[in-house]
Amino acid sequence: MSGRSDTTSEIYYKLGFKQYAKGVGMIVDEQIDLKYAQENGQIIGYRVIGSGTRKIKKIIAYGK
Repeated sequence: MSGRSDTTSEIYYKLGFKQYAKGVGMIVDEQIDLKYAQENGQIIGYRVIGSGTRKIKKIIAYGK
């Protein structure tokens, strides 16, 4: 399931998704925020990443 998506910008790439398991709830939450490299206001190459973050929250155990 996609929680957020903005992949249309020439400069930014933002994507987020979550996974759920029946009887458990959310098991994965991943958020990606990238900024493509630029020089003098122009993008360098094709999808060359200048900076960004990737955050993953994942359940590692479940039970009582």
